[in-house]
Amino acid sequence: MKTLIKTVLDEYGWRYLEGEDSFKLDVDGENTSWTSFLKLEDDEVFSYYSVLPAKAEEDLINSISELLLKINYIIKIGSFEINLSDGAGRGQIMFKTYGLLPASLVKSNTSEASDLIRRTLAYNMLTMDFYSKSLLKAIYSGQIDLNEILNTSERGEQV
Repeated sequence: MKTLIKTVLDEYGWRYLEGEDSFKLDVDGENTSWTSFLKLEDDEVFSYYSVLPAKAEEDLINSISELLLKINYIIKIGSFEINLSDGAGRGQIMFKTYGLLPASLVKSNTSEASDLIRRTLAYNMLTMDFYSKSLLKAIYSGQIDLNEILNTSERGEQV
């Protein structure tokens, strides 16, 4: 699976650093740029995390958590997470998706497997980019307009 993932990343020109069982990608969206991580969980499953380039300060963590909960209700694939543990990562926001790539699919139909990887990554990137503008506005200004964010999503303007 790792070789196939590398092929897809190269095919689409996505810049990455390769680890033993992971890839780090730099993504440039329309609204912001961020770092993302693809991790091989086992022989058939990979996870893909996009990390928002700013953390929620302590006084906003509850409000941002509520916002993410409401966004997650709308999103069909994947979920936003916020790090609530103590330490340097507290307040970090990520969007997570998983891909299931059965070994039989990789062996029998490389183009279908490649498309599944590409679509999983692209959906994650598009979703992070779509919501990043509102999330960064909330983090930097402290203003959270739930109605604007949720109404935009419900009208189908989200990916």
